[in-house]
Amino acid sequence: MGKPAPPLIGVTAPLGGDLPVGGVLVLESVCFSYRDQDAPAVNDVSLSLAAGETAAVMGPSGCGKSTLLYLAAGLLRPDRGVISVGGAEITSLGLEGRAEVRRTSLGIVFQFGELVAELSLRDNVALAAELSGLRRHQALARSGELLERVGLSDLCDRYPAQVSGGEGQRCAVA
Repeated sequence: MGKPAPPLIGVTAPLGGDLPVGGVLVLESVCFSYRDQDAPAVNDVSLSLAAGETAAVMGPSGCGKSTLLYLAAGLLRPDRGVISVGGAEITSLGLEGRAEVRRTSLGIVFQFGELVAELSLRDNVALAAELSGLRRHQALARSGELLERVGLSDLCDRYPAQVSGGEGQRCAVA
C-alpha cells in the first residue's frame, strides 16, 4: 500500500466561537526534510489563508504536496519555520497540543475519509465529538445534526464500507 492520499484542510471556529480576522492558517518560511532523503521535501514555503479562502496545492508526484499539507495540519513538525492556526503558533506544540488544535480548530478530510471501519457513520461522528469533550448522549445527538447538515441522515446507521467515497468524505466533514 502506498502513501495515503493528501488531505484537504479547513480551519473551523471552536463551537460557538468566531474565526480570527486575517490569516487563519499561516506558514512562514517552512522547511522539512525526511531523514533518508538528500533534498528537502518542503523548502522555504510561506502562505497565508484567510477564513473561507481556498487554495489548490498542485505539482508532480513526489514534489512535497502531501508533506506540506501534513505540516499545515500539525501531523508533522517542520525543521524550520513557523505554522500558526487561528492566530496560535503550533510549531512548538507537542503531539497532544497539535492533536488538540486538530480537534478544535483544524479540519482534515483525507481522500478516503479515514473513518473507523467498525463504527457506523453516526458513531464515527460521535467519536470525534466525544474526543472534544461531549458526553455520549450529547455526542450522538450532535452527530445526528451534523450528518443531517451534510445530507447523510438516511445513511447514519451504515458503515464506511457501505457508502460511497464521497459520502465517506462528507461523514468525515461532519
